[in-house]
Order: sequence, then structure tokens, then C-alpha cells
Amino acid sequence: MKAGTRSKTGVCLCYIEDILDPDLLNIVKKEIEAIDADSITAADQGLVEYITGQGYNPFPFVRYTERPDVAAVHILEGYLVIIVDTSPSVIITPTTLFNHVQHPEEYRQPPGVGTLLRWMRFFGILISFLIVPFWLLLVEHQNLVPPVLDFIGLEEELEDFPVFVQIPHC
Repeated sequence: MKAGTRSKTGVCLCYIEDILDPDLLNIVKKEIEAIDADSITAADQGLVEYITGQGYNPFPFVRYTERPDVAAVHILEGYLVIIVDTSPSVIITPTTLFNHVQHPEEYRQPPGVGTLLRWMRFFGILISFLIVPFWLLLVEHQNLVPPVLDFIGLEEELEDFPVFVQIPHC
């Protein structure tokens, strides 16, 4: 396909016909055909902005890769891979949180090791979301702190500021 009225940037949609959802393919084709711009600047990122119309959603709709093995695996798994002329990376869509936690080296490991590594990443993400609220709970409710963790808390309480603002000073 071509995108941009003046630049006519080459866009290639890569997929396996009987695996990819045909509705997704039709939506992406219509969005690319509807691009009304002289040129697509920033190649792949510019195309993604036209296709997704993300708005205020903070989560990514696409994933990028420069690795041909990752692109091939995603095509075999039923994803749409978009190659844009002049860009070293390709676009993989649709994407989920699981895709962003996935690492290409998982395919080079035995299945048990790859699964363990992925679960460790998920556990690390979960801990990173929960550790500050847990610390805040223990600081505000000192009676819940076991003797082993008595070092948790503020060295001195500043009455003018809430505890959450005092976190960097601990």
C-alpha cells in the first residue's frame, strides 16, 4: 500500500491469511487508505498516530521490533506486522500487556525457563506497584509493623506535610 499523497510512503502489511482476524485487517487497511497528508513523517510512528487515534489512552496499541525472528513469531501467532519504508523497525499490532513483558530470549530457552523468567518479570511489576502503598500503610499505622521491620518509618515527622510528600526524605 501507499500512504501520503505526495510522499507515497510504502507500507507493507504482513500476515497469514487464515490466522489473522479479517476484521482487524480491514480496519487497518481502511485507516491507511484514509490518511490525508502530504507525507508520513517519522515513518512508523507517524503511521501509528494516523492509524490508532490513541487519544488519552496511556497504554500502547502497537509494539515495535527490529528483530526479524520476533516479527516472524508474531506473524505465526496471528498478529499483523506492518513494515513502513525508511524505518528500521516494524509495527506489531494488536498488542497486550503480555506482549510488552515478553522478551525475545524466551524463545531460545527451554519452555520451563522461559516461563519462569516471564513470571519473574510479572512478579517484579506487581511488587513495583505495591511496595510504595505497602510502605505508606506501615508508616501511617505503626501498630501493624512487626518488630523485625521497626526500621520502616519516618525519622522525624513533619506535621505540616502529609506522609506521602515526605517519602523522598526517608
